[in-house]
Amino acid sequence: MEEEQPTKKRSRIRRIVTFPYRRIQKLLAKRRAAKAEQRSTTAATTTELVNGEREGDSKAIPISLQTAEEDTPTSSVVEISFSDGSETHEDAETESTSEVTESTLEVTEPVDQVNGFSATISSSEALEEETETETSDADTTAETAAETSTSDDNNDNVKKWATAAPSVDLTGDWELLITDEFKREYDDYLRLLDQPAFVRSVALSIVGLTTEETIQKDGGRNLFIRGRNVRGVWERTLSSTGDTEESYIITTADNEQVQAESWWEDAGTKHRSWLRGVSNYGGGSFESLRYLETAPNKDTTEPPRKVLVCESTFHPDDTTREKAHVTWRFQRKQP
Repeated sequence: MEEEQPTKKRSRIRRIVTFPYRRIQKLLAKRRAAKAEQRSTTAATTTELVNGEREGDSKAIPISLQTAEEDTPTSSVVEISFSDGSETHEDAETESTSEVTESTLEVTEPVDQVNGFSATISSSEALEEETETETSDADTTAETAAETSTSDDNNDNVKKWATAAPSVDLTGDWELLITDEFKREYDDYLRLLDQPAFVRSVALSIVGLTTEETIQKDGGRNLFIRGRNVRGVWERTLSSTGDTEESYIITTADNEQVQAESWWEDAGTKHRSWLRGVSNYGGGSFESLRYLETAPNKDTTEPPRKVLVCESTFHPDDTTREKAHVTWRFQRKQP
């Protein structure tokens, strides 16, 4: 009787895959037939890898096949191909006549045999499903990126006006309305502009001091805005370009010169402006939408009041980044 050789202890990677046994037998038979046909018509090509392994090389690895009714595992061999991660090739061969409907395939592979490359065992159906999922995800990502990169271009489909509607006047001296919801939204807005936690904390503590003065001129062709906060005063005049492609230079609150354009939409009730070519905050464009909305007074005996709404959005040049958005609401200063 031969004496059993002691086995060398090595750290091992264990991979467990559960699947219908008869089904995988049929799949493996089809794969073997297809592989044999491929070998007869196409010469195998290999590429030298960094560790000396070649893409397409395979190793026979012992596995154990065990069912719930049998405590004694049956031996088999699985042949696994190694790759550098750019592609994953797999082939599996097993011989058994077990009548079980489901089995557990346990693959044990010493770490030093893998040499840093990925090894995968899967059925052809699982591989096809994974490929379809990856393709679907890629299509979705491409569609999302296209939608994000052209979000401002959708304004081309909007009817643009050079003047405001006769009943609309954004002129006023405004103070900021502070709510818990606004604070959460403003903090998230600053976070998406890559502002650190300390800066956000300070900004939230003083944002209530923000005021805005607006003067609508020439029927809305020019909208003068004077914003005040603890950083200072930012004055600018937004001149409506209507449906033309004209733009003009404007200086931002960060003392940066950018391209500006603006117009009225929704039949002259909302004023939209763009500041393009911003280099701060990772690069991008600022979009603002101003309009009036009606809000109830705390004193129910008084008529509803007008609130100035300003929706601010930063569109990063890097379309993988999330857009930053915050909605400001101002009420007229009390006399």
